[in-house]
Amino acid sequence: GAADSGNQLRLVALYPVDGSPRANGSIAAAGPVTVGSLAPDPNGGAYVGASVAGATADLLVARFDAAASPAAGWPVALDAGGDEGDRWPVAGARVGADSGGVTVSGSAELTACGVTRADAVLARFGPGGGARVWSAREDSGGDTDFAAVAEDAAGNVVVGGAGSDDALLAKYDRSGALAWTREPRDPGGCALGFGGLAYGGGVAYAALDAVNPANGTGAARVAGYDAAGNQVYAALFDRIPDTVAGPLAADGAGGVY
Repeated sequence: GAADSGNQLRLVALYPVDGSPRANGSIAAAGPVTVGSLAPDPNGGAYVGASVAGATADLLVARFDAAASPAAGWPVALDAGGDEGDRWPVAGARVGADSGGVTVSGSAELTACGVTRADAVLARFGPGGGARVWSAREDSGGDTDFAAVAEDAAGNVVVGGAGSDDALLAKYDRSGALAWTREPRDPGGCALGFGGLAYGGGVAYAALDAVNPANGTGAARVAGYDAAGNQVYAALFDRIPDTVAGPLAADGAGGVY
């Protein structure tokens, strides 16, 4: 678990298989910290993404080793550089990790011509010392946010979140090149809200807030897209009125929970 404590980012505990917690670890920050999420690393430690209020660079990515101590070369800060309008203040950073490093997603405010809007942002850091490998941002024409991120063994990254008024999915290859974006809609053409993301067997699954066409109540819809962005899976859960889509997980056999 991870927590914020004033101007410190704390890793509360790491629990091995025997259930005995390891020592807590903490990292000082330049301002008040808000933890976004955390993910395990393949060596028994954890990555943590957090936002730091009032800092020069507002996204902090920390890595703790298997003993819950801050790893050498971490934390790292994400800053696009340039003037105030080019900075990336990321709220609620989400992280997804594999053996090649960590990917962080979130949203960032951009001010241009006196208008402030949020773009979705994504950045990849390598495992050794936290060097930034690549970064990207997505603008759907309005406020945009990448709320979830997942990776495969080849280093491809799938992100999901909200576009200007639709759910938004995007896939990037291991070099950070955009492969495709999709804005799922239900068969009636209505916009769908984003609820959760899963990635397994080469298929990206998104849980979506939808409307039951039979009675107009809320329902959860799941859409799946293959490596090329073709929709290959569709399901509607409408057995319980006013269902809201939430987190989901791939079962490894072509289905999802």
